Amino acid sequence: MFLGLFTASLSAQEKADSLWRVWQNHTLQDSVRLTAMQALAYRYTQSNPDSAHIFAEMQRAFAAGKGLLRWEARALNIIGLAYRFQSNFSKALEYYGQSIILLEKAGDRRYMSAVLYGNMGDVYRVQSNIPKAIDCVTKSLAIAQESGNQKGAADAYVSIAVMYFDLPDSHEKILEYLEKARVIYESLKFEPGLSLVYANLTTIYFNQKDLDKAFYFVEKALDIQEKEGNTYGMATSLFNRAAIRSNRNQFQKALTDFNRVAVYFERLGDQEGLADTYNGLGELWIRQKRYDSAIEMCQKSLKIARDIGTPNFKETEACQCLYTAHRKKGNYKQALEYLEAYNEANDSLQKNETAQKFKQMEIERQIAADSLYREKERFMLEIAYQQTIRRKDRAMSMLVAIG
Repeated sequence: MFLGLFTASLSAQEKADSLWRVWQNHTLQDSVRLTAMQALAYRYTQSNPDSAHIFAEMQRAFAAGKGLLRWEARALNIIGLAYRFQSNFSKALEYYGQSIILLEKAGDRRYMSAVLYGNMGDVYRVQSNIPKAIDCVTKSLAIAQESGNQKGAADAYVSIAVMYFDLPDSHEKILEYLEKARVIYESLKFEPGLSLVYANLTTIYFNQKDLDKAFYFVEKALDIQEKEGNTYGMATSLFNRAAIRSNRNQFQKALTDFNRVAVYFERLGDQEGLADTYNGLGELWIRQKRYDSAIEMCQKSLKIARDIGTPNFKETEACQCLYTAHRKKGNYKQALEYLEAYNEANDSLQKNETAQKFKQMEIERQIAADSLYREKERFMLEIAYQQTIRRKDRAMSMLVAIG
């Protein structure tokens, strides 16, 4: 495994060096150099956000000096992404907002679907503001479809699938949207997108207690992420694999995976990921009846969750972990306190509004699909009518000629 990671990092470094050489070549066109720098900065968003920030600032300054609004907006988006992976969500939204202003001036709706609605929707999802996230992502999907941006549409499908995880009994909807995304990613041969689909399929089958299928898909996701040198993706998949191994009572293997996950998220500065990791470790210790260790981990998770901003799903998960650990240890007073904290946070998560938003989204999509169908039907009837008219005209011409 470590050998595979080493090889992947070497390959990723070679690509990064090649992109840097293109950027440094001042004989090339501005657009070629900026494309290289954009790719280089984006490459580091999920492995070294600080470096991504530095490269994106270089791109932003160059583009601003040349008056290239589209490229300046793309650089601001990368800076926003770097902040997002460091769990600095207010800064991420600030830079996404600046990017949007420039994109509107440039009339670049295609890229706007990714920035304004895709990335902002992701931040709102992490903050557990699912109604706002739904608004953003459905607009992202509409713009992507309008502009013929297949990858953008697939990205939106994945985002919608992820948000459905927070709605009970929604497995069928999640699978529906993941399948739509998979078909597009496969047609585009876009492996990073496929790794997202596989990672989410892992969670679906894990929740359904089908651990064999879950393990199959997490390994497929990891294969792609290691090849791409995607640190954030690897950390997420290793977390999922640790959870699967914990449920299989493979405690030592699970602990090894969790420890690697913690190292990755600490390196990235991703507080959201660390909250998940500490909570996962807490559940692992509960399974082994090591309740003091579980309480220590879940307290760390709860602190991070509350620092992110309450209420959120991380907070409810940490409270649930602490309730279970204290109850099993016989600390009934503390257990009751965390149960009350869980209920309070859970009741504040806008679940009814979220369910209504999903329902509204599906209705609007159906109306749009029906409208499109009717428009196509009207168009086909018009074509058929025109063809009939032309046939009659030809018949009349023949009759006149014969006459």
